[in-house]
Amino acid sequence: MPRGVILGVMRGVLVLLSIAACGPSHIAIPPPQPGMTPDQRIAMFRQYAGVREHDVTTCMNHSCSTVQSIVFANDVEVHHPEDLLPLLPPDSAAARHIAARDDAETRQAAWAVPGVLAFGIGGVLYLRTASSDRPDATTERIGEVVMVAGLAAAFVGVFYAFRVREETSSAYATYTQGLAERLAVCVDGLALVPCEAKVAIAPR
Repeated sequence: MPRGVILGVMRGVLVLLSIAACGPSHIAIPPPQPGMTPDQRIAMFRQYAGVREHDVTTCMNHSCSTVQSIVFANDVEVHHPEDLLPLLPPDSAAARHIAARDDAETRQAAWAVPGVLAFGIGGVLYLRTASSDRPDATTERIGEVVMVAGLAAAFVGVFYAFRVREETSSAYATYTQGLAERLAVCVDGLALVPCEAKVAIAPR
């Protein structure tokens, strides 16, 4: 494997890791309180309903990382889907997508981190041996094998990274519906009403 390719991959990985380490922080969102009046529930829904999704892509040295977020009606921006859980029913679609996202993120780290480390260690072995005055073919071969194995594991991590992105988008897309379920707020024509006000009266 050419020296420039190895160094380029290592540099890109380091850039992505530094971008991830400097990501946005979590925010604490208060859950609905027991005994809220219908007007309070509607007011809370108007405040915390999602109005748009927002993607920010950061690039350094030809390596890019995208952070997905959702913006509330009160202009608060949430970058971590799990921060939405206090506002959601546990069995809502959004909560299920958040759980799936967390699972994919765990699997991503389980594959990508060892893969990156293996690629780095293999690359160091390979480059040190290849640039030596007395190259050791066995060490060079070991370095190549470790690099390839690390690269394969990293690609599995990339697959799970796409799953994380998909589940995050799905969580944001279904969040407002989940919030409405949690607050028992429904739409009647163009108006927001407490869901109990829409209960149909059965004919006698």
